[in-house]
This record gives sequence, structure tokens and C-alpha cells, in this order.
Amino acid sequence: MLWSSVFPINKKIWTSSYVLYTVGLATLLLSVMIYLIEMKGWQGKGTYFFEVFGKNPLFIYVLSGMLVDTYSYFRLGPNHEGLYSWMYNHIFQPVFGDYPGSLAFALFHVLLLWLVGWWMDRKRYTSVFSYNSATLQRGG
Repeated sequence: MLWSSVFPINKKIWTSSYVLYTVGLATLLLSVMIYLIEMKGWQGKGTYFFEVFGKNPLFIYVLSGMLVDTYSYFRLGPNHEGLYSWMYNHIFQPVFGDYPGSLAFALFHVLLLWLVGWWMDRKRYTSVFSYNSATLQRGG
């Protein structure tokens, strides 16, 4: 945070300070979750949301990019607006407003991708790159 007075935190241009700040927050969150789930044994229904993403992370990551690209193929309305911007401009922004609408739009996509991961988990589809705590403890 001290560095931001000289080199501002700016997401749009991915400044070094922004990257360091967000990586620090992500590392802190990850370390707290590892401590609580793996070391303290807080496994259960409260952690299942995160487990779904952790079982097929590469697939869900690639799917997120493909989903946004796929939106560009669908044009709606008289201006032939892309589906991505149409959904935000006609559903989320009018209902929630500018910033809350953007957050709701992002959460919608997170939940959509979570549903795909949940379906894959229910069908027992897993990625080759998935690891669980037992695999990591064996050193594999």
C-alpha cells in the first residue's frame, strides 16, 4: 500500500502495484483456507463450493474464456449488440445499477461456471490435472 502513493494501483493497465496487491490478497486468502480446511479439518458442506472449482480448475478456466468468446457470436437487438454486453445492459445494469450490476454480472458467471463444475463432479468427470489432499500428502 505504501508503494501505491508513488506507483498507483490501477487494474486497467495492470500496474506492478496492482499485481502485487491482488497476489498478496489471494495468497493470504489461500493460506487461511489451507489452514482451516486441511490443518483444522473444516471440511464439509461449507467448503464444497470451493471443492467444485478445485476438482477441475483447468477445464473451468478454459471454459470461462470460451464462454465469453462464444457470447460474441450472438447478436441481439436493433444495434446487433453482442450477447455479453446485451446481458449487462438489458438485465444486470437496469436491475442492480452500474457497479452492483457489474458485480452481479460477474457473480452470475461464477455461478454458471460452478454449475458446470458441479455437474462434472456429480458425473465423476475429473481433469487429469486435478489433485486432492491425499495425492499431495503421498507426494504424487
